[in-house]
Amino acid sequence: MLTPTGANECIEKFRISQNVYLKDCVDFREIHKGNKKTHLSNIKRKFNLESFESILFFDNELGNCRSVAELGVSVVYTPNGLTGDAWTLAAQTFPSPGKVHKAK
Repeated sequence: MLTPTGANECIEKFRISQNVYLKDCVDFREIHKGNKKTHLSNIKRKFNLESFESILFFDNELGNCRSVAELGVSVVYTPNGLTGDAWTLAAQTFPSPGKVHKAK
């Protein structure tokens, strides 16, 4: 299981293209264990969003995916981790509020 420290390290090191890393594309990070509905509610409040429909959520735990889908979040269930297929599926299906899509 990836810890918050490990997740931050991944964001720092995940290369999107030759000179661009995921950290360069992220304006706000909130990474922690615990209730994902609370987690996403904090993000919604931080960015003053009217709804959850503009949020895309990836997780390898189906229970977390189902829980946040109830809020109207677009969800990609990633049982094999955050793979290229998961990113492609997200790009093809976003937005899909309240739906859980399963990546290969």
